[in-house]
Amino acid sequence: MYRCSPRVNTIGATGGCRDSPRRHRHFWSRRSCCNNESERRVTLIKEILAVEINSDNFEQFGQVVSWQYDGKGFSTDELQLEINRGTPRYYIFRKEERTLNFHKITYHEQVTQCLASVQNSPWYIVVAKANFRIDNPPSLNDLVAFKVTGGTIVKLNMGTWHAGPLFQDIDTMDFFSLELSDTNIIDHNTYDYSPQYISFEIVDK
Repeated sequence: MYRCSPRVNTIGATGGCRDSPRRHRHFWSRRSCCNNESERRVTLIKEILAVEINSDNFEQFGQVVSWQYDGKGFSTDELQLEINRGTPRYYIFRKEERTLNFHKITYHEQVTQCLASVQNSPWYIVVAKANFRIDNPPSLNDLVAFKVTGGTIVKLNMGTWHAGPLFQDIDTMDFFSLELSDTNIIDHNTYDYSPQYISFEIVDK
């Protein structure tokens, strides 16, 4: 979709908005444009259709596990963690951003981050395969959106690009996170698409 505001369009030709064809899980649609057709800044809003997460479709980005019976022994299908490059930090954080829109994406190269919701409400995460290059962010069609239900732990491989957790319909959500004590200080490698007038929106149909 396209959103327009007064200024020169820096990512496409000025003039009328154009719809792009639907591709894979991503598609474009049109929203209202500004009245001045000669001067505009066009922000591309890329909609990404969310799919239910499972171990198979998330394999190239990390791991997904759910509950198991008490007393079950360790097995190879459990979370394979890399948390030996610093002091592990396991904590609960609260998010108040009630939106499925984003324009930044991040990766951690020193740790496998694990996320799980405290509540039973669904939440969403957008990921792309690791390349460990902040100067080479995911292209638009590399991004995949997943819907996660309660009782699920999502482990991100080292270097996996991710945006989220994201949610809607409730005011706040609490999340468990396992990372390192300094992950948010020295290992938060973030790319911002907004200087290119690009943002994204998860769609759950």
